[in-house]
Amino acid sequence: MDCLPNGRCHAPRTGGCMIKNCTKCGTPTEFKDDHNKRQGYWCKPCRSKASVDSAAKHRETKRKNNNAYHARISGQRAAATAEWRANHPEKKAAHQAVQTAIRNGSLQKMPCEVCSSTNRTHAHHDDYSKPLDVNWLCHTHHMKRHAMLKAREA
Repeated sequence: MDCLPNGRCHAPRTGGCMIKNCTKCGTPTEFKDDHNKRQGYWCKPCRSKASVDSAAKHRETKRKNNNAYHARISGQRAAATAEWRANHPEKKAAHQAVQTAIRNGSLQKMPCEVCSSTNRTHAHHDDYSKPLDVNWLCHTHHMKRHAMLKAREA
């Protein structure tokens, strides 16, 4: 079945898609052929509203469980952070130098050097002995740079 205006199906690997009426509001909606029937056939607005309603209904339980989880692991996280700082004093000093320079205005956050994004830019150090000599990378490209560096080491 061709579901999209360009004649292509949005679910070619699963064998296609089907049109079913939303079981909540009756709006005709596209579903993949392998859609789990136990989930029901709800359109996106109905699923979204149900999700918001469920979150509101279970807010206190979720908050209580979240708080218990964070209380349980906070000691572990603090210990892991302290261990990392003890094992990497030069990296810690470089990170602090960048944070201080940004705070006092002597260093300014720049867009990503790869894609020019200004969203979530990180200061990447190629050499930690030069703490203010950084490459500005968005989160995605920063993670890719570290993956590339890790692959070179292996």
